[in-house]
Amino acid sequence: MYPPSSEGLITRMRMLFFSSDMLLVSRIARIRARRASVLALAAVGAITLASNGCDQIPLLAPSGSAITFTAPATAGANDSVTVSALILEGSIGTTGQSGQSSTSAGGGTPVHDGTFVTFTSTLGTIDPVEARTAGGRVTVTFTGDGRTGKAVITATSGPITKTHEITLQ
Repeated sequence: MYPPSSEGLITRMRMLFFSSDMLLVSRIARIRARRASVLALAAVGAITLASNGCDQIPLLAPSGSAITFTAPATAGANDSVTVSALILEGSIGTTGQSGQSSTSAGGGTPVHDGTFVTFTSTLGTIDPVEARTAGGRVTVTFTGDGRTGKAVITATSGPITKTHEITLQ
């Protein structure tokens, strides 16, 4: 059988061709399977981020919003008073002569529920110092610490900041 017959050589060449062709097809199938699994993993990751994203990043008032305080102008040095802040989108806040805050007539709609607002005070304490809106409004308690003077309460949400003074007697 030496030299090999041309028919045997052709058969071996066909087998070699088909086996390399099968290797190529199986390699392409593996690549496609890897791509599909990577895409599926990316999709699961995107869905996970989207579903958890709103709970981890605070919702803040947009630019052009205004904060309006509802709080007394005076209180006892040891009193606890309720301080409410209304946050409206697309309105312009103003401060009156007595330090009372107001919002221009007809301005804005309440921010989304859950908008994050932080509070600080120069005298006394605020509880809680961080709160979320409901119907555009957030309510906290200011408690005097026994000192007299002007307590400047500041509410901040995103780029919006507003102050209100309470004279402690």
